[in-house]
Amino acid sequence: MKMNGGQVYATASSAAAVSIGADATAAKPAAQQPPMPLPPAALVADGSAASTAVIADELELIRARSATLTRPPLVICGPSGVGKGTLIGRLVAEHPRHFGFSVSHTTRGPRPGEVDGVAYHFTTREAMEPMVARGLFLEHAEVHGNMYGTSAASVLDVCSGGGGCGGGGNGGGNGNGAAAATDNNNDEGRVCVLDIDVQGAEQLKRSPLGGKAVFVFVAPPSLEELERRLRGRGTETEERVARRLAGARAELAKAEEPGFFDEVIVNDDLDAAYAALLRAVGARTPPGTLPASAVADAEAKAAAAKRQRAQAAAAEAAAAVAAASASAAAAAAAAASAPAQQQQQQQQQQQQQPAAAADGAGLRRYLEAGGVDAALREALLALGAERPAEPLPFLAAHLAQQHAARAGKQ
Repeated sequence: MKMNGGQVYATASSAAAVSIGADATAAKPAAQQPPMPLPPAALVADGSAASTAVIADELELIRARSATLTRPPLVICGPSGVGKGTLIGRLVAEHPRHFGFSVSHTTRGPRPGEVDGVAYHFTTREAMEPMVARGLFLEHAEVHGNMYGTSAASVLDVCSGGGGCGGGGNGGGNGNGAAAATDNNNDEGRVCVLDIDVQGAEQLKRSPLGGKAVFVFVAPPSLEELERRLRGRGTETEERVARRLAGARAELAKAEEPGFFDEVIVNDDLDAAYAALLRAVGARTPPGTLPASAVADAEAKAAAAKRQRAQAAAAEAAAAVAAASASAAAAAAAAASAPAQQQQQQQQQQQQQPAAAADGAGLRRYLEAGGVDAALREALLALGAERPAEPLPFLAAHLAQQHAARAGKQ
């Protein structure tokens, strides 16, 4: 059953059986029936006799169709940031004739670009709550003041070849299934993929489809790696990171319960995790659910990607070793040449010292011989003896002292 703007419509899966006065046993197979609106009495599930009768018929139809389902739903759970959305998107993109999304219901208003019946079935709380109470939803949740849920009829549409295609589970639908809607020629139906949380999976297990569905949990290599991925998004506040990690711990604890999930896949390598997902689907669904070569192709791609990463890592390590070797060789050469350079510098200094000494001795002889003014000669001799850091101020001060001394004698 699908809802649009607060109105409840029968889908192709339920039209013949729920029409009041119709002979369901003489109807065509459900998947071949065109959509047919329910009588006016059922437009709003208000608890009236007619409405209750229609809902009872719908529940009976859900049970009957669930019992004969040939394409079981695929339920994929996992904490936020684990990569399950990427795995699901790849699965549906590569095999659109074999996998699809159901269209979830929500009581929130459409956002820009969202199309009713594609992103979600947009409805009202007054219409949705009675349907939830009567068991027409496989799972549902309240998220930020709005109701979200997956109806049994929308899942059965996909599984039996109907046209339902679009959102995810409670609060998670985003129209990812729209691309798959372009290829819907599989008369036997597709596997309906449900991206829901653990609480939604618990509800679905209690539904008529619970015994048919395949439950897969995608786990991170560790909580530390999950935290790194969440922070790597660059969009999560500290509060949201802490809340998501707390939720992840609870979900991982549920994944450890024996028998709750059919498969637990650790996503430490996306290609390997995708191959593991296909193996799980292939092992737990009827033949023909996947193309014959799908698993082998995914495994070969994962192996090739692993080899490429190993080669890249080896090349990077070799480059690092070469750089380290070159640096070590340069350091050794510098160390070897240092003594020779020091010896050469010492020799140059030794050669310069006698020359400087000789030059100094000649200057002293010249000054002592009286070749310049006596006061200047004394100042220069003192300058040569003292070798101050600031020779000009020293020379000026010395000359000033001599001038003052001569003036005092006079």
